[in-house]
Amino acid sequence: MRAATRASLTLDGGSDWARPTDLSPSAAPAFRVKLGRIAVLEDTNGDGRMDKSTAFLEGLVMPRSFMLLRDGLLVAEPPMLWYYRDTNGDGKADQKTLM
Repeated sequence: MRAATRASLTLDGGSDWARPTDLSPSAAPAFRVKLGRIAVLEDTNGDGRMDKSTAFLEGLVMPRSFMLLRDGLLVAEPPMLWYYRDTNGDGKADQKTLM
C-alpha cells in the first residue's frame, strides 16, 4: 500500500521550499531508499501560482525537516543533521557539511 503524499513548506520572501515525499517512515522498506528531495518552487509569471520547480537536493533518505539558515539550508536526515549550500548560484546544493 502506498502512503499518502506529505510535504513541508517554508517561505524565504521570494521562493517557496518544499519537501514532498511519497513514503511515510512506517512504510519505508528495510533498506535505505534515496527518494527524498527538497525543491525550490517559484512563481515566474506573477499569477500567484508556483509554476517552476528546481530540485535543490535529491537522493535524501526520508528527510524529516529543513530550515533556511543564513545562506544555506539545514536538513534533518536522521540520525544526521546536514547543512547544505549553493555556492555557485545554480539553485542546487553543491556543498554539504555534517553538523
